[in-house]
Amino acid sequence: MALNSKEERIMWSREEIIRILRKLDEKPAGDFENETLDFKRCPKLPKEKRRLLKLVLEYAVCFANKNGGTLVLGVGDDVVGVEEAVKGCGSISLDEVRRYVYENSVPNILVSCEEIEFKGKRLILVHIPKGIAVHTTTSGESKIRIGKDCIPLTGTERVRIPFARGWADFTAQFIDVLDESALDPIEIERMRRILRERAPESPLIALDDKEFALNLGVLRKRGGKYIPTVAGLLVAGKEDVIKEWGGIGKNCVK
Repeated sequence: MALNSKEERIMWSREEIIRILRKLDEKPAGDFENETLDFKRCPKLPKEKRRLLKLVLEYAVCFANKNGGTLVLGVGDDVVGVEEAVKGCGSISLDEVRRYVYENSVPNILVSCEEIEFKGKRLILVHIPKGIAVHTTTSGESKIRIGKDCIPLTGTERVRIPFARGWADFTAQFIDVLDESALDPIEIERMRRILRERAPESPLIALDDKEFALNLGVLRKRGGKYIPTVAGLLVAGKEDVIKEWGGIGKNCVK
């Protein structure tokens, strides 16, 4: 068992998992699930291998965005009885699980996997580390572990987490739910006027508003969308938008 500085259980050892499995004649595996532990059946392999890999990826992102944890594959969480709950997980390779999660997560998540045998069934333990940033799938989906559930990670929470954990400059973070329309053209022109007074030869002066804002870090581009940064909203946002988002700084500081 691995503990962090607050003595919270992060990774679950094979011995701890086996102790839980031995109790499944008394209660379902779901009763033992918590913020760092989950049990899941494996779909039929090899026919539904991709569905299994996508399931592991979803939980890897979910756990990594909170405190990490362990996903046990091959155990149903909603039935009582060892024979009914422990069905095993076929012959998928551990390297394939690790590689799929790594290649399909952003930033990449490096999980560790091990297999155990219980009552003649092969189970897979997927150990997921606490993330170094806010993680998503390569398709942009992101969840976070709250209690026993994986819930969608909202735009405001994506802004809050890196700052709260000291991973990034808060003011440089995206506000994903906004776009360039949140900025006030009058404020952009005010910034342009200040630049013209201080550096009249600057090539930035001749740029259109969007490119000007991009070069100053007021906007950032993600895919085809232009998104304001926290700093950008504070210095050049429309008054009504700033009022609506005025609690960002307060809500993002613990």
